[in-house]
Amino acid sequence: MSFLKRLWPARSVGAEVGSPADMVLTVLAGQRRRVEPSLPPATAPGKMRIHLFAGDFASQSAAWHYCFYQDNNRPEDITRDLPDAYIDTTHVEARFGDYEARLDEFLLPGDVADVVSRMAGANTLVIIAEPAFAGIAYALSDTPRLRYLGPLVVNV
Repeated sequence: MSFLKRLWPARSVGAEVGSPADMVLTVLAGQRRRVEPSLPPATAPGKMRIHLFAGDFASQSAAWHYCFYQDNNRPEDITRDLPDAYIDTTHVEARFGDYEARLDEFLLPGDVADVVSRMAGANTLVIIAEPAFAGIAYALSDTPRLRYLGPLVVNV
């Protein structure tokens, strides 16, 4: 019998609010809450929102496998690890190693330095462009393999 099932009868039989069983159930229920997917504000013309993730992979092929490999009609690992976001991986870029050169293409030098410092030595940068979500509400967070660095609005 699971831990939760053992506690549930105590609550349903009339355990008073504030009892140890009630407090444990409250904590367990609170830990399962997820961020509600939503649409961010629209960007100005000529701008696009991108989302940055940092990760460590053994090789470029391992990073690409995580982001792009599909097996038996199942979504990619990155898509499964972000269950509150539909991701069209044609709008995903995975840069293993020299990601600073790619950031230099669309960010100011100070912004590049900020992203590099937030990567904290990770060897892979994953960029997800806003069109990857196909206009569907989404919520992003860390995954088992990637740390979410947040969104940036860039010039198109």
